[in-house]
Amino acid sequence: MTPEKLRLVGQLERALGVIGTHSLADVVDLAKDRRAQIWEGDGALVVTELIDYPLCKTLRYWLIAGSLEGAFAMQPRIEAWGRSEGATRADAIGRRGWERTPRQEGWKHLCGYWLKEFT
Repeated sequence: MTPEKLRLVGQLERALGVIGTHSLADVVDLAKDRRAQIWEGDGALVVTELIDYPLCKTLRYWLIAGSLEGAFAMQPRIEAWGRSEGATRADAIGRRGWERTPRQEGWKHLCGYWLKEFT
């Protein structure tokens, strides 16, 4: 594995640590089972999943590592695949700093993501 890919995988692991729901091995297993998709591009890795809600199917941008520009460059390919799978929209989970950038790509910020741990 190249140093760049190791760096990107490390970023995915850190993001997973923040979310606290999956390990990197879990994501790889989900991709093997076709329940998640791992996309590689110039300077970025993107992990997506399809969510089949009662009223729509959504392509979720679940994890992004690397440059946001590299991730946006993959967006047409990723979304063409999502549409071919029946998705009618996309959503994304991202850190607060991304609130400004996606608007240029047709995204709108709807609400925050809140979490409460039961202890």
